[in-house]
Amino acid sequence: MTFRQALIGLPVFLFVVFLSGNLEALLVRMGFTFLIFHNIVSVSLPFGFFHGKLLLHSDPRWRVAFMFTLNGRYTYFLFGQPIADFGILGVVEAYLFGSLLRLSETNKKTASVVLATLIYALESGVDAFILSVLLLFGGVYSKYASKG
Repeated sequence: MTFRQALIGLPVFLFVVFLSGNLEALLVRMGFTFLIFHNIVSVSLPFGFFHGKLLLHSDPRWRVAFMFTLNGRYTYFLFGQPIADFGILGVVEAYLFGSLLRLSETNKKTASVVLATLIYALESGVDAFILSVLLLFGGVYSKYASKG
């Protein structure tokens, strides 16, 4: 990393810390999401816990929270849903995410939508809406836009 990149990145980092209230709140949030992901992994391996029901559920964050408590909605990291649904076979769904990102690179507009969606899904996890956006822009629209 160059000095110029660090100079640009420092104000962005400070702005994120300012928006989150303080650094401790940001770290607690990240740690809690990782704890939920860790618990999902320990419950769901080797072949998944939900068997595809989490991806198609209308409120998957509530369903994950219901695994541990009876209230609230928990975020579960980008790879939490594939592991919770399919266990080790969730690697296939993760490969699909990467393939859709690669397909979307043919057009800058589709690449920006898919990349922004994946960045959003890093912390919140994947649900049916996010997967449909990835499929639409990563697969369908990128193929259509590259032809004409």
